[in-house]
Formats: sequence, C-alpha cells, structure tokens
Amino acid sequence: MEGRQAVRVASYLGEQTPLYCTAGGKVFLAYGKEDLIERVVREGFEKHTPNTITDEAALIAEIKQIRKKGYAFGLEEYGLGFRSVVVPVFDFQQNCIAAISLALPLSRSSKKRLREIAKILMENSQRITSKMML
Repeated sequence: MEGRQAVRVASYLGEQTPLYCTAGGKVFLAYGKEDLIERVVREGFEKHTPNTITDEAALIAEIKQIRKKGYAFGLEEYGLGFRSVVVPVFDFQQNCIAAISLALPLSRSSKKRLREIAKILMENSQRITSKMML
C-alpha cells in the first residue's frame, strides 16, 4: 500500500532487487537456506549507494544481527532517500515464506522510529505466523 502523505516511498510489485542490499532480501538470507548466502557471496556485490554492503564478513555480521533481533533495517543500501523495516513471516514448519515491510522517507525514519515500527510489524508477523500453525 502506498501512504497518503505528500512525501512517500513507492515500491513496484514484482521488482527484483539484490538480496544483500535490501532489508527484505536480508530477511530472506537470514531465515533461508545457508546455500542462498553462499550463492549471493559467489555472485559478488555491486555497490548501489555509499551504504551498500560489499563484502562477505559485513553481510554475515548483518545476517547474525537480523536473526538475533528478528527484523532487518534497510538503511539506504539500495537507494537513497528512504529507510525500511522488514520482518519475516513463517509457515507451520518455521520456514520464512513471506515478509512484512514498511519504507519511510528519511525525514520520518530515525532509528528510534524504525525500532518502534519493527515492534509493531513483529507483533503482526507473529499473528500471521500463528494462523499458519492451524
């Protein structure tokens, strides 16, 4: 859904972006099969912005943090001018099958605000995941 405020972030359904430099991609790397990470590393990293992760060690460290926290931030790694928060959604076998995402312009996306949004998204993700358990 697109927000109603004058300054907003648009996304395009079906757009393909690199897994290593988007919050959604990093969630799928964190909760997906280990060989997915290996494949991304093998394919290499392209720098899209000054904030793009461009080496394996930094990506692995980020993935570990995502697993620990339960959410990922996108901090201008693929595009400039916006930040995002993404949380995983799991099926009954605890496979990450989807993600919930919210992107905001820089003017409304302090790290404190992103953490508040992450908490709300995680609560909703848990509700969806629990329904998958039925």
